Amino acid sequence: MTCARALNAIKAVLRLTFASLILSASPAFGQADAITIDVNADIAPRCGFIGASPLSATAPRDLESAAQLSFRLKLDCNTPFSFGVTAANGALLNQDALNDGSGFAFAKTYYLSVGIDTDRGVI
Repeated sequence: MTCARALNAIKAVLRLTFASLILSASPAFGQADAITIDVNADIAPRCGFIGASPLSATAPRDLESAAQLSFRLKLDCNTPFSFGVTAANGALLNQDALNDGSGFAFAKTYYLSVGIDTDRGVI
């Protein structure tokens, strides 16, 4: 259940509770112009990946040709979080071939961009 759906469910329960309180008020208490009720609620914090997401991606074997790899990860968070990316080799690395001294680059630097779609837009 998403945070918005959980909040809507809580609001619906509170509306029903308030309505039953108002309807069950006895005339013996007199007519009141206003009723003040303090409500406290706790929503457990959570943050994690949901659904099926790829755990890795395989780059094309030819590191000299430009390529783009992209995949989507779905997050479900109602609390602040940080997101980090690390590289095992610091570059795209051709692990099938040994450096033979020919001058061919067996490792290529790469660039990474991350967009996180939030309730306030893409960050």
